[in-house]
Amino acid sequence: MKVEITSTVRIVTGLTLLALSISALREDGFVRFLAAAEIAAAIAFCLPRVWRAGGIGLLAILAFAFTHHALVGHFAATLLFAALIVVLELTYERS
Repeated sequence: MKVEITSTVRIVTGLTLLALSISALREDGFVRFLAAAEIAAAIAFCLPRVWRAGGIGLLAILAFAFTHHALVGHFAATLLFAALIVVLELTYERS
């Protein structure tokens, strides 16, 4: 049961971040690069064998994205929430 629930949460989170990243691909420069990297990490987060690497990549990318939002004057609470879910998933799988 534990594996099924965590896999479902991981896949839903990865697909949600993937969908949000696709919309950010329309932006220019650094944002487009972050969106492409987030797409790759979100796909990896959904795959069984490489999900941990995808989760760590997502955390790094979300940190960069949060910093970018802060520099332009936005508080991106959704990025913090996504990072929290990734951290919880990484932590829960270890127990």
